[in-house]
Amino acid sequence: DVEIARALGERGRFPYAAALAAHLEYQPTRGEAATIGVLQGFVPNEGDAWTYALDALGAFWERVLTYETGDPLPRPTLADLLDAGGLEPPPVAWELIEPFLSAAQALGQRTAELHVALASISDPAFAPEPFTMLYQRSVYQGLRGQIDETWRLLRQNLARLDPATAAAAERLLPREDEAQRVARRITAQKLDTVRIRTHGDYHLGQVLFTGSDFVIIDFEGEPASPLSQRRLKRSPVHDIAGMVRSFDYAAWISYANAREQGLVPQERAQEAAEWARFWSGWVALAFVRSYLATAGPAPFIPQTPAGLATLFELALLTKVAYELRYELNNRPNWAWAPLNGLLDLLDAAGKGATHGC
Repeated sequence: DVEIARALGERGRFPYAAALAAHLEYQPTRGEAATIGVLQGFVPNEGDAWTYALDALGAFWERVLTYETGDPLPRPTLADLLDAGGLEPPPVAWELIEPFLSAAQALGQRTAELHVALASISDPAFAPEPFTMLYQRSVYQGLRGQIDETWRLLRQNLARLDPATAAAAERLLPREDEAQRVARRITAQKLDTVRIRTHGDYHLGQVLFTGSDFVIIDFEGEPASPLSQRRLKRSPVHDIAGMVRSFDYAAWISYANAREQGLVPQERAQEAAEWARFWSGWVALAFVRSYLATAGPAPFIPQTPAGLATLFELALLTKVAYELRYELNNRPNWAWAPLNGLLDLLDAAGKGATHGC
């Protein structure tokens, strides 16, 4: 957190992060100094982007539950998200989701500007490094082990799950080989891109909403990882995937809350689930399109559609498998959210194009 905040603050490199004012270090007799306190500038805000998203979803449910449409709900695929000149949100998406669609566009822009700023730092700890086949194989081996652990945990915890979640788990369990095939795609050919320092734990809770813009906070990385791993450079596509998954989580948690509160009657549960996918899909498209338009030809984004799709699928698989392990270990009653995400991702990969959010 100190390293990245200091680097971003130099010469006003990125003004949309909380400013580092001071930090307190402990220097042991032997070994590396440890940061034990950080003082940051105050950011006037209206809460984090997670709260803002849930508030926006509350308004969304009020609109859609009285909205009549005889047509199937239009929903983008993840391939659509990556196609800068392709599908645009239809009028019904703007009507029902706005102003959050515009907010997602603004957040995509700020996220890309963050990565551009991080990639511009010449310090060796930040300087971009090219992908190599050795690095790509190491990424695959790491994800391969994570997939093994995810499926093992799911088998161990199957009896603890409620009937609906257990049914989803039963559909996922035979598909471990499919997940491994998705992971293996990163070893097929060298990707012409670079890796940089990234946020490392990017989701709606790591962003403050000021009422008109966003400020990004908490650059300490994934708390469960050792510091040495948090400092590793990686593709910023992992940050993009983290935010896309956060949109999906918000939609599903809001859906569950709406059902618990009686806003969604049982007979409309399936219809409401499609509306949740509708919201997360178009919000993700607005975010990713804005990100790619802002990043432009930046070297940290693969410039071939196949290379970008490979990294995006891999990043999503990495994130959603982590989410499922986390929920199984800590909140089994929430495991249905990443289970749905994994099933959607594998369905898409099996069709040869990445669908759904």
